[in-house]
Amino acid sequence: MSVATLNYSAQNRRQKALKQSWQGIDQIGSTGEQGLAVYLLEQLERYNMLHDSPDKARVLEAGVQKKKERELAKQMLQAGLSELSLPKAAAWRFRNACLCAAIFGTVGLFVSVSFAIAMAGAGFLLGWASLVWVLKSRITQRSHALERHLSEAIEVMCLGLRSGLSFERSLELYCANFPSQLSAEFARAQQLWNTGLMTRETALRNLAASYDSLLFDRVIESIVRSLRFGSPLANSLEDLAHEARKAHRARVEEAVMKAPIKMMLPIGLLILPSMLLLVMGPIMLDLITGF
Repeated sequence: MSVATLNYSAQNRRQKALKQSWQGIDQIGSTGEQGLAVYLLEQLERYNMLHDSPDKARVLEAGVQKKKERELAKQMLQAGLSELSLPKAAAWRFRNACLCAAIFGTVGLFVSVSFAIAMAGAGFLLGWASLVWVLKSRITQRSHALERHLSEAIEVMCLGLRSGLSFERSLELYCANFPSQLSAEFARAQQLWNTGLMTRETALRNLAASYDSLLFDRVIESIVRSLRFGSPLANSLEDLAHEARKAHRARVEEAVMKAPIKMMLPIGLLILPSMLLLVMGPIMLDLITGF
């Protein structure tokens, strides 16, 4: 064992002991101070690892990078952009960041050069973060669209099952008569397992993974289990349809309750100044003419 390895092990033991003493229950200090101490120790460990074990540090950095790429790929899948590859997404992000930096820098030139540089930097950061905002917005829109149509889809499939139709025929009935984004994706998944490109379970679970919805995951898992073991599917789907209607109703009620608060800003900026002008205008004119 080399001297550098022994030194690194001793440093690790000292740092762990120091961390345990700082995080101890009997230690006097605020939570913020302990958090800062832990952060400083983590940075010190990272520096020692980079200095003593660069290969291990590179492996850990590569693991963190792969985790970020997996999270980005999952967000693109849930946003309905599964055909967009990670290199294309990175190119779009860099191009958008450069465009925002150029626009903000051009606007800042009307003030001063230093202000233009600061504005360009802010525009670059804003454009770089725009990909995450766009993905989150699309994920939210797809989740809301799913909530609107999920109970309808489940009820139609339940009616078909109660009428003696198979699950595939009930799903075809829904996809043919209720045009929506959910029905189109159900039809695409059904086409995949009908043509033999995927199994039915894989296609349904991939469809569930493309949405950020725990309720839809439960619906798909209930369908998969019922079709695998032959248990009654209509009863479980009826309960899930009732739960989907309740979730959608709660979402709509929440949006209605938030509407008055959102209306306060345009009222304060647009309507209130004009009302004050109409009320106080004649009084101000009388005061001005009186003097």
